[in-house]
Amino acid sequence: MINLFLYYLFSSSIVLYYGTGINRIITLKKNKTAFIMSILKALLITVSSSVISYLINIFILIPLGILSIFPFITALFFISISFCLHSLLKTGSFDLGEDYVLPFMVVLMSLNEGFSLVSVILINFSGVLSFYLLLLLVFALRRRFSLYQNEKGFKPYFVMLISISVIFIALYCTNVSWLALDLY
Repeated sequence: MINLFLYYLFSSSIVLYYGTGINRIITLKKNKTAFIMSILKALLITVSSSVISYLINIFILIPLGILSIFPFITALFFISISFCLHSLLKTGSFDLGEDYVLPFMVVLMSLNEGFSLVSVILINFSGVLSFYLLLLLVFALRRRFSLYQNEKGFKPYFVMLISISVIFIALYCTNVSWLALDLY
């Protein structure tokens, strides 16, 4: 199970592999308490909606043969759980914007790629944590670039995009099996 967690945390991260949440990472500015509350909110939303959707898929949709509507059912449960949690926390007006794109994509990915309830929960945890680990890295890069910023240099947003793309290339260039095509 640790292999599954690490695989979706680094190798097949929804943020790194699919690019979901990249624009949110660069523009996000939070303090420590808001950062921790955001992690807890995203984990609670993803895990609860994934568990409910997984159980409905197993016990209702598969026996009826209508599994093709599971994204719609998942979206309904995701929106209702998000609204209820948002109402409990009272964090302003409810908007299904950028804050909910990444958790919803993590829920869909975990339901598509999970083979049991435990694997679905592990994929949820690793998907959300991969976003926030990358967010910590971007905060560190942003702080580093602010030390060396001059008036005529590159804009910080552009430098952050270049830095993130270099990180992505460094993480995903390890599969160079295509270099040895003549050996097979």
